[in-house]
Amino acid sequence: MLATACGSATSTSTSSVSATTTKLQSLPRRRGQTITKRTSDLYDIYRLLARHNRDGGLARTLASAPHGLATWCVGQAESLLVDEAERGARWLATEGSPSMARVTVEALRAVGGLLVADLDDAS
Repeated sequence: MLATACGSATSTSTSSVSATTTKLQSLPRRRGQTITKRTSDLYDIYRLLARHNRDGGLARTLASAPHGLATWCVGQAESLLVDEAERGARWLATEGSPSMARVTVEALRAVGGLLVADLDDAS
């Protein structure tokens, strides 16, 4: 078992990667009654990256994922957090809680850009 062999830090990192990739896939697919979840998806992605990828740890774990998952995540992160940061910040400011509203365009670009750069470096 990965968590047993590598310790709890790997387990946390692996679960953080799983949560991040799930949210990156869910956010752009929100439609109809689930559209309101896009704001919490974006906020979750932001918090996961801000907490677990400061030193590139999440990216290093993700880089070893099979089936081109890391490459797919680069495209999603670049689109949602870097290229469309203004839209994301607007969602957080108008549809989210006060803590969500404090996340700036620059903060979204910073965490997204770091993930993209870290994954580019790892490949």
